[in-house]
Amino acid sequence: MVDCHTAGLDGVYRPSELFVHQLDPVRAHLPQADLYTAMLALLIGAMAPQPRLWYYPHLAQTSTMLMTSDDDWSQVTEFTHLIDALARHNATCTFYLVPHSRVSTQDVARWHQAGHTFSVHPALDEDIVVGLATDVAQPHVVADMLADNIMRHQHQYGGTVTSIRQHAVRWLGYVEAARILANLGVRMDCNYLAVSPYLGYLCGSGRPLPFVDEQGVLIDCWQQPTLWTEECLIHPEYVFSFKWSVAQAVSVTDALIAAAATQYYTPVTINSHPVSFATYSQPLIEANWRAAMRHGMPIQSADAWYNWTVARRAVTLTHYADGWYLHTPTALDHVSILLPHTLTPCVPAREVQRWGQEWWGVELHALDAGRHRIA
Repeated sequence: MVDCHTAGLDGVYRPSELFVHQLDPVRAHLPQADLYTAMLALLIGAMAPQPRLWYYPHLAQTSTMLMTSDDDWSQVTEFTHLIDALARHNATCTFYLVPHSRVSTQDVARWHQAGHTFSVHPALDEDIVVGLATDVAQPHVVADMLADNIMRHQHQYGGTVTSIRQHAVRWLGYVEAARILANLGVRMDCNYLAVSPYLGYLCGSGRPLPFVDEQGVLIDCWQQPTLWTEECLIHPEYVFSFKWSVAQAVSVTDALIAAAATQYYTPVTINSHPVSFATYSQPLIEANWRAAMRHGMPIQSADAWYNWTVARRAVTLTHYADGWYLHTPTALDHVSILLPHTLTPCVPAREVQRWGQEWWGVELHALDAGRHRIA
C-alpha cells in the first residue's frame, strides 16, 4: 500500500515510507543489491572472462561523493558561507532552489562559474507560511506542484532541470512521481533519501539506476539515492532526527564513507541546507568532505554525476575476431576498464585489485568518438 504514513513521523509521505516493515533498519548500511550483482558478475566472469567497464572515469577512483543542497529559503549570505567552504575542499554542488528563493539570477550565474549547478526544489505555496501541513491530501497536490515549480524555475533561471529533489521529499505513489518527472524532462531523482528509522541504502544500492514500475517498464529517469542529510542525524528537535551528537554522527558516517570506497565501490550522496550549514551542521558536513578526500573521492555535483552516468551508459565493450573493442558515440576525457588476466591488453595497463581479485586496469584518455581496440 502506498501514500500511507507508516513511519508515523510528521504526516508527509516520502519514498522512505515504502520501506517500513520491508527493510530492516539495522541492515540499511549494506548496499545489498550491489553485493548481489557483484557476486553474480564475478560468477559470470569465472565462466566467461571478459572486460568490465569501471564505474568511474579514473582507475584509482573507487567512489565519489555527490553533494547536494536544498535551498529551504536560506539567506544569500548562508549560500555564500557554504559555497566558500566547498571551494576550500575543491568541491562542487547542485543546489535545489525553492519558489520565492532569495537567490537571484545574478547569483546563479556567478556561482555557476565556480562549477556549481542549480535546479528546482519543488514546494507548495503554503510551505512558506505554515510549514509542511496541507489542507488537501498530498496525493492530490504533488503532480501540479512538480509541473508548476519546474515551469517557474525554468522561466526564472533558464536552462533545463536535470536533477531534482522535492521539499520535504514529498512523493507520490510507488513510482508515479518518477513517471511525472520523466514526462517533465527531469533525468535524475534524488528524493530517495534515508529518513528515520533509516540511515544508508534504502534501495540496496548507492548507484544510479533507472526507475522501473510495477509492470517492469523502465522509466526514463535515474534514481540516485541520498544516504543522509544533516537534519535527519543531528537536528535537536525534528521528529525525524536521530538527535545524535556531531561526534556520533561523524563516527557513523565516516564508517559508511569508508565502506563505500573500500568495499562496495558505490557513490555516497549527501545533502546540506545552506541555512543548516551556516548555523549548526558545518562540523558534520566538513567532516564528511574530509572523509571523502581521505579515500580519494571527488566531491561533485549531482548534475555532473548525471552527465558521467549517461556518457558511461552509452559506452559498449564488444568482442570481434581480433579482440575486444570499446565503442563510444561521443568523445570522452577519461574512461577506465578492468580486464581479466586471461586477456592481453593492447594499451598500457597496470594491476589493480577489485572485489578481492586481480585485474589489468586500463585508463584511456581523450578518446574520440568511435571504436578503440583494448585487448
